[in-house]
Amino acid sequence: MFKKMCFLTALIFIFLTGVTYGAVVTENEPNNAPEKANPFTVGDAVRGLINYGDGSDYFTTVLPQSGIATVNISGYPSDCSVMVSISGFHPKYPTASAGFVRSDSGRSLNFSFSAMGQKTGYVTVSLASVASGVCSGSEWCAVRCSANGPYYLTPFTDRPMKKVPSTHDGKPVLPPIQYQFSVALQALPDQYEPNYEEGMTNEQMLQKGMIKTISIGQEITAYLFNEYPMLMAGDEGLRTVSRRRK
Repeated sequence: MFKKMCFLTALIFIFLTGVTYGAVVTENEPNNAPEKANPFTVGDAVRGLINYGDGSDYFTTVLPQSGIATVNISGYPSDCSVMVSISGFHPKYPTASAGFVRSDSGRSLNFSFSAMGQKTGYVTVSLASVASGVCSGSEWCAVRCSANGPYYLTPFTDRPMKKVPSTHDGKPVLPPIQYQFSVALQALPDQYEPNYEEGMTNEQMLQKGMIKTISIGQEITAYLFNEYPMLMAGDEGLRTVSRRRK
């Protein structure tokens, strides 16, 4: 009896958290556009760094099912903040933006969004702000996240850096800014989704099998689900953004 209860508890925990465990995916440059995005799967630990000229790092995935996806990103220096954007996962427009969330300096960021399964989507990571930057010719480049902070090297994607100093302008020159993120999914437990597609008639959706047939008197469980990807308003990351806008 005790073993059965432990097994049941483990199943409930996995369902509620949406936690899955995958591979380690290391960023492959260049990945600064949707067509160059690095692929990953739900549960992977994705590792990247900020390179020279990095406007944004693009990563792409397809959620296996519709549901609530949760992004957790951390690992960047304590004086830096990152911006994470969500796009795609859309029934009609493959690169439509669902919004972005900006972290506080040095704090890990955790936020969720609703999205359709089996649709290509993108997670984009960039520095939220830069206080200053410096380059020594074509030998090395670095940025500062804060006015009084250290410099962080920004590696070139086409050649190695050389003659890198340990300090510049009285400030330490440190290794590149790294980050790590993962995406977990709490799948939507609804056998009737998807059951709508914009622009189609009811007859077309019936023929396509999107509108499901049930027997009279049959009790069903279904969920109201927005097929368009949306950030979840209750997340701490979004509350932080809202406070800054006031």
